[in-house]
Amino acid sequence: MLDGAAKMAEWRAAFEAVGELPREERGLKGRFERALERVKASISAQRARDKERSLEDLLEAASRIHAYGRAVSQAAPIAEREALKQAAEIYIAGVSRWPKGGAEALADAWGTAAAAKPLDPAHEKALRMLCVRSEILIDLATPAEDQELRRDYQMRRLVERMGRGNYGADDSVESLSLEWTRSNSAPEDVYRSLFARFNGSLRSARSGASRRT
Repeated sequence: MLDGAAKMAEWRAAFEAVGELPREERGLKGRFERALERVKASISAQRARDKERSLEDLLEAASRIHAYGRAVSQAAPIAEREALKQAAEIYIAGVSRWPKGGAEALADAWGTAAAAKPLDPAHEKALRMLCVRSEILIDLATPAEDQELRRDYQMRRLVERMGRGNYGADDSVESLSLEWTRSNSAPEDVYRSLFARFNGSLRSARSGASRRT
């Protein structure tokens, strides 16, 4: 099956194969080119929607795996653990497309969940840092309780940039989503709050990117 670009190339070749048009029909070429541009824009918009959906699915799958991991780490009843695991597996099975690196990140998340590591304050701090980085990505204000974390992170970035000349790749919606997927979990109430905050930032970033395309 041809993709959108291949189809447009095929249509263009077929149109050009018609040869010289009669004088009264030469306006058809302009109409044809405008139609191709509309198709191109439609394909681009659909790809952006597909990409956004794949990232939403990745974070939702991660949230479900993290719920299972919490249950494992807290030695919840076997029936509860199995129900959470099954819910995550069913959701993942229903997703047809993951972002680049998504399948690998989910595999890592399953490994972390099954490792039964006790919930640690360091896990919560790591999640908060991801929230801060997502807020920096779109120049969004950080809640008061994490302002110091944001200042420390920005200072560290500045020092590393000055020391190396190049800090490396900046954060992106994709890279942050993969990091969140691979992260350890936190107590349920804390996790839900941070997940909503993180996901809200990335939705705003994706929305802004879609408007620019």
